[in-house]
Amino acid sequence: GGYLAHYYVEGGGFYGIDIAAYLPFTVAKTWHLQLAVFWIATAWLGMGIYVAPLIGGGEPKKQGLLVDLLFGAVVLVAVGSLAGEWLGVHGYLGSWWWVLGHSGWEIIELGMLWKVLLAVGFALWLFIVGRAVKGALVEEQRFETVGLVRLFLISAIAIPAMFAASFLITPGSHLTMADYWRWWVVHLWVEGFFEVFATAALAFIFCSMGLVSRTVATAASLASASLFM
Repeated sequence: GGYLAHYYVEGGGFYGIDIAAYLPFTVAKTWHLQLAVFWIATAWLGMGIYVAPLIGGGEPKKQGLLVDLLFGAVVLVAVGSLAGEWLGVHGYLGSWWWVLGHSGWEIIELGMLWKVLLAVGFALWLFIVGRAVKGALVEEQRFETVGLVRLFLISAIAIPAMFAASFLITPGSHLTMADYWRWWVVHLWVEGFFEVFATAALAFIFCSMGLVSRTVATAASLASASLFM
């Protein structure tokens, strides 16, 4: 962030040191945004993994192994995409720039391969969360039409669903349509349903602590979801 701010004052240099050839503005800005998004996404995924067994009443078998696999996938996507973006901007990937390098679209700069692997990671996360809350979901359906557990699970599903809009952007997409789908990812994935998911998770935690009633917690989650529907 400091390097980017300084770039506007001394274009191409950093206090007299010419490092633009190694870390050009495009790469620095991309890494700055991507690391922030990965950090936020990983924190939300961690919250889901932590809260799910509290909702379901225990950890399913082999849950630890699945979490380790997910952690490895997150590291692979983060490191691989950052490296690919640097290589793509410097022209080292040739025709593979779209698959492994830099897509050119803010927030979703990572190449297609890394997006696919990220989607696979989301699917694994949903499986981890879903199997942990399955029992509580079945129990809730017996007594409530729209319950807190169901809202938690729906918001979890919405996270990868909104990210899927990024796959509709291709190198041949018209600028209008490409930026439209990018808007979906930025405002409905990053700024939208992550917050809905956080509201549902925190509502359950507050309810479990006895700070609010289950009715109030459910109403708060519904109100948060209604803002993005």
